[in-house]
Amino acid sequence: MEIKVINKGLPQKLFDKIVKANVNCNYHKHFDLYLTELGLREAKMELQVQDFHINPRNIAHGAVAYALLDTAMGMAIRTINRNVVTLQSSMNHTSVAELGDKLTTEARVIEYGKKIIIAESEVYNQKGELVAVSRGTFYDKGIFCEELE
Repeated sequence: MEIKVINKGLPQKLFDKIVKANVNCNYHKHFDLYLTELGLREAKMELQVQDFHINPRNIAHGAVAYALLDTAMGMAIRTINRNVVTLQSSMNHTSVAELGDKLTTEARVIEYGKKIIIAESEVYNQKGELVAVSRGTFYDKGIFCEELE
């Protein structure tokens, strides 16, 4: 599936590199995680819940929401041209996702220090209902797009 990603003001080189990293990532392909929008300190992603996302309770496994939340926070951080690893994150489920649901994640950077970056994100279903929320602490490993420095 190909989804057009909207650029909300990022330098084109950085935007292209983030999109390419998302498209070429096997983990993102495996989970069917797609970027839909990138802006400074923010990212949006989506996922359609499929059979392979479903757990024995016949709902989407919690890891599906977590994959969206964590990945979107990482993409939001990349918009400030940083590479990070997750140090800590917390997630709260507010409802379940079911087969066929279209999940959308909105993530943003809320604190940017010398080595520590904090981000948060939410997952909504196609009805606009909140499915899960997350807040993460990330360790800055350096520049993402060398061409911009």
